[in-house]
This record gives sequence, C-alpha cells and structure tokens, in this order.
Amino acid sequence: MIEVSCPICESVNELKPDTKEGARFSCQTCFAQLALKKDGSKFRAVCALCKKANMDCATCDELEMKRAEKDLI
Repeated sequence: MIEVSCPICESVNELKPDTKEGARFSCQTCFAQLALKKDGSKFRAVCALCKKANMDCATCDELEMKRAEKDLI
C-alpha cells in the first residue's frame, strides 16, 4: 500500500500499490481533493488542482484563474 498524509488534516490515506503518479483522490477524513506526486523515492499528497503541497487555496493563483473562467461563462 502507498501511504500519504493529507496536507490539510494530516491523516494518513492508503492507496493501492499500483496507483500512478498524478492520480486524483479524496482525503478519507476531510475530503480534500488531492493528487499523488512522487518526490524522489517517496510519494506525497498535493492539491489536485495546482499540484502544490502547501494547500493554501485562499491565495492559489490556479484557483483564482478557475473562478475567473467560471464568471466569464
């Protein structure tokens, strides 16, 4: 099993051993939308939208662009 900690709530999430880098999943505790990223020989969970590990959605440029696109539609 691949075990990664959620950057929001820090709970451990278990993924299948054949899960590929970039695969999206939800945290089993707080339901944050995450993606699997390989960092050297280890895996970690990052934001599914911007792929950053800090998960600061209030200041995320990627999220702001998505909001602007939605307003234009």
